[in-house]
Amino acid sequence: MAFTACDLEEDSGDAEFERSGSLSAEYAPPVADYFIVTRVDYRKCVSPLCGGWFVKRVNSDVTQCADGTWQAECHMFELDLSGLGLNPNTEEKFSEVFGNGGALVRGSLEEVDIGSYFPADTLVATEAWAGVTGQDPDGHFSRVDATGIQCVTFPCPYFFERALNTVVSDDLASVDLAASGANASQVEKGMAELNDTGLLIAGEHEIVSGPAGEMNGLLANEFYTRID
Repeated sequence: MAFTACDLEEDSGDAEFERSGSLSAEYAPPVADYFIVTRVDYRKCVSPLCGGWFVKRVNSDVTQCADGTWQAECHMFELDLSGLGLNPNTEEKFSEVFGNGGALVRGSLEEVDIGSYFPADTLVATEAWAGVTGQDPDGHFSRVDATGIQCVTFPCPYFFERALNTVVSDDLASVDLAASGANASQVEKGMAELNDTGLLIAGEHEIVSGPAGEMNGLLANEFYTRID
C-alpha cells in the first residue's frame, strides 16, 4: 500500500470536552474528529446493532456516538472510506489496519441506512492515517509540522505541535521518531514527510535544554502517514 503525506485541513473549532457521561447533541453539534479503534465488538445481537468495533476520540475521555450521545467509546459497524478516492485494494488493507488499532481516521460517526431494519453506526472518513511501526500508541496524539525557523542558538522552535481534538498547541525543539523503534529507513522517510507536509505522532514530551533555555521535545512511540 502506498502511503503519502498530504496537507491537513485546519481544525474548525474542535474542542476538548471535559465532561463525562451522555450529552445531548443539541449542546455539541457533530464535528470531524480523530478516532482510533479500542476493541472489537464481540456482542451477540442482531446486526448491525452488534458486530464491528468500538472507537474513541484520541486525547479525550468522551466521544460523540452515531446517535448523538457522548460516551467513553462508541460502536462502529462500518468504516466508510468512499469519500477519500482510494482504490479498493488500499481501502481493504487500510480497513484491516484500522480495525487492529494501527491507524487513525478523521471523520464523524453517523447512522447510515444500509437496507437493514436498523441503521448502521458508520464512521465516515475524511482522512486516513496509517501507523508506520505497528507499535501500540501511548501518550498524547499530535499533528506536528516543521516551522522553517532557523536559529543561531538552541533550543530552537523547529517544529509546531497541535494536540488532536483539542485547542492545545506549542513549539517543539526536537522530534525523535527513532524512539518508536522505527528503523533507519522509516525514520528518514518520516522526517522527510514531517518537514514536507506534517505527521501525526503519538508520544511523550521530554525537556530539551540549551543556551536559549528550555523547550519541549517529542519522543514518538508511533507515527502516522496519510494515505490517498
